[in-house]
Amino acid sequence: MLGSSKSSAILPATAKLLPSRAIGNTTMPQGSRAQTSQAQKATGLDKIGQYDGRKILTLSPKLFLPHRLLVLDILYRFGYADFRELKHALGTTDGNLASHLRALEHEGYVRVDKVIIDRRPRSTYFLTDQGHAACDLLKQYLDRLFNHAIKG
Repeated sequence: MLGSSKSSAILPATAKLLPSRAIGNTTMPQGSRAQTSQAQKATGLDKIGQYDGRKILTLSPKLFLPHRLLVLDILYRFGYADFRELKHALGTTDGNLASHLRALEHEGYVRVDKVIIDRRPRSTYFLTDQGHAACDLLKQYLDRLFNHAIKG
């Protein structure tokens, strides 16, 4: 019954409906187009076409787990770290750390050098060029995100 002519009788005769255009999941009356463009200019949204934040989407989603970000942070700051140092710095178990390091190695962000010292294995981890590039991109994105939030 909603589509019948009876439904229009519910609205008062003085009510005017403006045609609307869809924007995402919302609709906006066309009469407010001037107001919208003024609001966009005031907030900088008119430059949204120049937004380059999508670069972060080129990074593997496997990178964004907290322990993996901490591993990358340590390797980025100090250049290298052995397994034992990473384990103590992160406060994690051998198995948990090994799985995170294996995933980072598989994605090409980390490489490992394994040597035997005094009949004990020693695994030292380094960032690859791809790992450095990912850290630089992530740092650039987060700096911009937080600098914008502070200036807000």
